[in-house]
Amino acid sequence: MHSKRSIFWIIGLTLITILIFYFGREEILGLLIKANPKTMGGLFLLQIYTLGLTAFQWHLMLKKAGATCSPGRETEPDQNVILEKSAGKIYQKFRTIIAFTKKASANSRYLVNFRERIALIIISTLIWSLYPLKVYIVCRMLFIDVDFLTVAMVTYTAYMISMVPLLPGGLGSFEGSMALLF
Repeated sequence: MHSKRSIFWIIGLTLITILIFYFGREEILGLLIKANPKTMGGLFLLQIYTLGLTAFQWHLMLKKAGATCSPGRETEPDQNVILEKSAGKIYQKFRTIIAFTKKASANSRYLVNFRERIALIIISTLIWSLYPLKVYIVCRMLFIDVDFLTVAMVTYTAYMISMVPLLPGGLGSFEGSMALLF
């Protein structure tokens, strides 16, 4: 399992390197040189903080459910939720997803008490408010003159588009939406 993951990491890093060299490494290096190191460090810490909050949410929910999750132990996805490629079955799959969502929502009420639910809502609100802030900081760092409200609308719209399962794992749908909307 670890060797398979290592191969995917190597392939991913190789593809990113090829893309950087093919699509204007001078421009990318120029922007990185102009970037303020404190801003870059702040963005890095903000990203780590956001990932930590998300991990904390999952940890809390899994702990309450009595489930354990460790890195490298992925579970098989529920076959009733996966959208199949055939267009005739999409409607039925959407109905299955809606039913699954309703059932998960009803069962989650028994998982956490009111106080924990409020804490999770506050953490989620904090996480979702940090997304446009990070994009806004990156835009300012890249000398793109755009106001925060526009960045927030584009960021949230891109996230909504990326939630529609067009590609496996939403691969590139967020990035493509951001590029299209900006």
